[in-house]
Amino acid sequence: MKKSQGNKLTFINSKFFLFVVVFEVLVLFLLINNQFFPLYLAFLAAQFLFTTTVAAKKSQYMETETKKCLSNYHKKLSEDEQYIYELQKENRNLKKNGRITQAQPQTDQFNKWE
Repeated sequence: MKKSQGNKLTFINSKFFLFVVVFEVLVLFLLINNQFFPLYLAFLAAQFLFTTTVAAKKSQYMETETKKCLSNYHKKLSEDEQYIYELQKENRNLKKNGRITQAQPQTDQFNKWE
């Protein structure tokens, strides 16, 4: 996930919870009469269900993002391992054919000017 997406999610979360706090304060002012107490309890239950649903959805989204990132990582790792294997195989073939003996310094380019 990109940093800007994380900042956007944090901003959305803070706006949501600010809304919840303001709404609860308004409901508490209405509770002064005590005639709205059942309504307040219903609101708290609805808030709990909504918050739980949002958290579960975000948790599921993060889980799928994590699985996708791990999948991409393992795919890249296997591609790198395959590339290293191909290089080693080619190196063995070249050594077998006698084209490579040992790592020799490339001094020819410096000596050709003498």
